[in-house]
Amino acid sequence: ALEYLGEGVFRWTHPVFLLRVALAASKGVLTLETRNLRRPIDLSDIAVVVGGRILSSEDLEQDDIGNIKLNIQAASGLAGETDVVVIVRELCEPSTKNGRGRRLGLPLFSVGFACDDTNREAVLGADQTEALR
Repeated sequence: ALEYLGEGVFRWTHPVFLLRVALAASKGVLTLETRNLRRPIDLSDIAVVVGGRILSSEDLEQDDIGNIKLNIQAASGLAGETDVVVIVRELCEPSTKNGRGRRLGLPLFSVGFACDDTNREAVLGADQTEALR
């Protein structure tokens, strides 16, 4: 379900989620826009597997406005579909009278990909990321 923060629309992921990315290039930067909605989050709370390979800490970055950047490369070195699995420390909503609260991962406002070997960039808004739930 979409959620709203002021004028912003976002979607919570699960603590473990899969992005199947159709890469237009063999490598680039995948950006997860979180806007620092969830605090505290540290890069040590995140593990990322791309095409069966665990990303090293040098391939993960986070900026002051809450963008998490993943430097990814297609496993074969060629452009094509690549699976990106993100594992993040779970955030639990408080329980309610109707039961246990939701298990949450990252609040995603958008997902973007910038190719290293071209000047193209693609961005999906939260309303286009139904596959993350």
